[in-house]
Amino acid sequence: MSKSDDPFLKHVVTLLVGNGIAQAIPILASLLLSRVYAPADMGTYALYMLLPTNFSVLATGRYDLAIVLPKDDEDALNLVALATLISLGFAALALIVVVMFRGWFSDWLHQPAAFALLLLVPPSVFLTGSVQSAFAWLNRKRAYHFLSIARISQSIVTVFTTVGLGYVGLRLAGLVIGSLAGQVVSAIAAVIYFHLNRTTMPWRSVGWIGIKRTARAYEDFPKVNSFHVLLDLVQNNVVTIGIGRDFGQVALGYYSFTTKVLKTPLGLIGSAVGQVFYQRASETANEGGDLRALMRGVVKQLSVIAVPMCVVLLAAGPPLFGLVFGASWRPAGTYAQILGPWLALNFVVSPIAVIYVIKGRQKMALLLGALDCLAKCIALGIGLLMHSVLAGLIGMSIAGVVVLTCGAYWCFHIAGGPQRSEPLASTGA
Repeated sequence: MSKSDDPFLKHVVTLLVGNGIAQAIPILASLLLSRVYAPADMGTYALYMLLPTNFSVLATGRYDLAIVLPKDDEDALNLVALATLISLGFAALALIVVVMFRGWFSDWLHQPAAFALLLLVPPSVFLTGSVQSAFAWLNRKRAYHFLSIARISQSIVTVFTTVGLGYVGLRLAGLVIGSLAGQVVSAIAAVIYFHLNRTTMPWRSVGWIGIKRTARAYEDFPKVNSFHVLLDLVQNNVVTIGIGRDFGQVALGYYSFTTKVLKTPLGLIGSAVGQVFYQRASETANEGGDLRALMRGVVKQLSVIAVPMCVVLLAAGPPLFGLVFGASWRPAGTYAQILGPWLALNFVVSPIAVIYVIKGRQKMALLLGALDCLAKCIALGIGLLMHSVLAGLIGMSIAGVVVLTCGAYWCFHIAGGPQRSEPLASTGA
């Protein structure tokens, strides 16, 4: 079969083109955002986002990761319903927390506008969880064209809203409302897809019995994957609060903007490859195929992109950032030099990390996640003791590279071994 007939490549290209347009919009918009919003604005926004992020990462109970796995659509659709209900519960919990503590939180941010903006946290949490669940179903059904259109629409609305509100002087509000507006568009797109395909979807199979059955069948996802994502959450909170408290919101703004600028183009390709790889790897595992060959192909393809990017950042990070985003953002180029190797390797390794899920080795992934979190927190702590944010970031980058290398090795190791559990089996009768 020629490369042009390879369905894996076709699906990747479909998502890549759609994601390319969707991600190119905010990349280009960064040229405007960096001139509309100051580093301190980005730092304040990063601190604000701690609250919705802390709720959103667990908003689906991690059941959205399981939607692509069942052999039967009936089980998968019950997982969508389960994840959406859990998202509603987390949104309600977020509302209680916001009502009780928004005065304290707005004072902590030194932003009076945050008092009202915090009321947007609960709908953001629900939209994040429900859209993740819906998009997982679209990935299962290989609706990659629709996924691409949805992401492009989300990017357009987010960018125009954020830039527009920023130009009229709404700093934190512009960033917060712009993000929420994009989420609303994604939710509308998901509703449209489900409505258009309502006659082919097994809605009658969705009910409390089916939801309970699939919840039990895939209970490792909330039990194990939730702990894994909590470790990432702890790491993100420690880094964000640590940099913001000890080095100020300007330094936090540099860190936040740098990671966003680097992750956006990497996410363009990584997300497309990752989604298709997950779906293809699940099928390959079910059929007893060669997972390692599939993994090697993905790693080679992504390395061709990651290595040159890393070299450019190491050679010319500060002048490049100063030229593209303005002189005030030149220090962020130094952050990019330091974080580049870690983020580049993460880009290469992340798509194949779903092997832990497919092979039922989530506990191994949890152990690596714990080591990663501990190592990075210790590295940042050393930087804080040295009163040097750059020293902390260097330590974090080194720790990230070491853990990712170990993780990649174990992914290839377990890909050729037996499954510990049966996450891919149908739970139906």
